[in-house]
Amino acid sequence: MSGSIRQLKNNYWLVRVDQGRDSLTGKRIQASKTVTGNRKAAERGLDELKFSIRNQMPSPSTLTLNELIEEWAVSLTKSGRKRSSVSLYNTRKRFYRYVQPAIGSRPISTLESTEITRLFDTLMVRYGISPATVSRIKAELRAMINWSIRRGGVHVNPMINVDVPSVPLRPPVSLTCDELCTHLEILSIEDPELELMVTFAATLGLRRSELIALRWSHIDLVREVLHIHEGITKVPGSKFETTETKTGSHGFAVFPIHANLVNRLKQRREDFELRVEKCEGLKCSDGYLFSNDPLGHVPLHPDTVTKMLSKHRRRHPELPYVCLQGLRRYAASDLYGEGEDQTIAAAILRDTPQTTARHYRAANQQRARQAVLGIYERIETQRDAVDIQRNLDGGPSQTSRPQIN
Repeated sequence: MSGSIRQLKNNYWLVRVDQGRDSLTGKRIQASKTVTGNRKAAERGLDELKFSIRNQMPSPSTLTLNELIEEWAVSLTKSGRKRSSVSLYNTRKRFYRYVQPAIGSRPISTLESTEITRLFDTLMVRYGISPATVSRIKAELRAMINWSIRRGGVHVNPMINVDVPSVPLRPPVSLTCDELCTHLEILSIEDPELELMVTFAATLGLRRSELIALRWSHIDLVREVLHIHEGITKVPGSKFETTETKTGSHGFAVFPIHANLVNRLKQRREDFELRVEKCEGLKCSDGYLFSNDPLGHVPLHPDTVTKMLSKHRRRHPELPYVCLQGLRRYAASDLYGEGEDQTIAAAILRDTPQTTARHYRAANQQRARQAVLGIYERIETQRDAVDIQRNLDGGPSQTSRPQIN
């Protein structure tokens, strides 16, 4: 960090410190101040200015995780967008609960991978956090430190060699068409509002945030199409936030709506306009499709939809388990059953191919179960044919075999 001293007049000096160039404009950045006294006083003032600047900018040897997470939180994503409020809330919650008490104030340059590995082992044994949570914390810290390395804040990433347990994969489960229809038949009687949401989720693969963000302006009842380009999130302690879809512009889509669903939406639209007419002085507004507010000014809380499905499950424990994520898996399974490949499913679900592959695992298991039965049935069919031919040829009779139903 270079500096200069220039005399203005007797006993008045101007000291400057060069801080490099602005990354956007390319202009030189300098800090300066005036000092009174002799030459030694000016040199002392220059040293003090350098010291104050060094304390303002954490060096790679002093940057802590507490400082890093705040710098990273206000930075933009790779696509140049602000970070999601929900994602930031969850990341900060995990950091301040599990990481900050132990190593948050430690300089990153002093952290070692073995030390962090032991910390994760202790968290799992003492607090019982799951391997999935540990893996997520590791991935978040590694991404933050890599972000800082590319900007000169840190030299080495201690998270690279941190050992975390593998996350056990849960067996994927997908509803069959008959099971889904059973849920819809019951919901059409007990909760028509939830039945419509389940229909949207199962046929269009909508996420929860996209479902509650649907407005009347997103639905063209003349062309019979639905536009998907928004989501709604809610962070505790803050207001509703309208965002892009989870996968950004990749999640934008325009889908046709089935004729039966169009008729239901038209009736719903008429009811909405009647409620608006009863409110004198108000014109027809662009309300939310799903809302507890009569005029649709306020969307449903994201957790409300989840609680509605949970209440339905408790009322009918005999039915197969259903959730919003499972309805997206059903959409992928149905496409797979009709012969569509992963590319089509990824386009409809608006997911990355890796995420769509996880949905397809449920469809593959369903096909595998049917294939196993098919193998046995073909063997039995062939054995029956051999027995029939032997009887026709007058061969020795065979003992009867148990038949499959």
